[in-house]
Amino acid sequence: MQSRKESYLEELFLLFQSLKGSVFPVVGTGLGVAIGLGIGGANQMVQFFWPNMYSDLKKTVNGGIDKLADGAQKITDKTGKWLNDTGKSIGKNVNNMKNNISNAWNGVCKSFAW
Repeated sequence: MQSRKESYLEELFLLFQSLKGSVFPVVGTGLGVAIGLGIGGANQMVQFFWPNMYSDLKKTVNGGIDKLADGAQKITDKTGKWLNDTGKSIGKNVNNMKNNISNAWNGVCKSFAW
């Protein structure tokens, strides 16, 4: 036996099931129209008071992107120079170490007359 609450919920569910195909699309369409009119109307009002809004925003955004790209390029250039200088420094140090080892070996060989 169902409780009164379960019976009520079941009836409510059946009501929603029957309305799903007829009322909800109308409600959704009405909400969509209302939201679209609101956003479109606001857009028209903004364009009335600020006619160059989109071109001004586009210039601002593109300018910001250009500044970011320039900054990234500078960082890339500095990093590349640093890596290049570091590689040259390591190469010089390895070459000096090789020369020192070679000189030490030659000194050992000369001392034993090899």
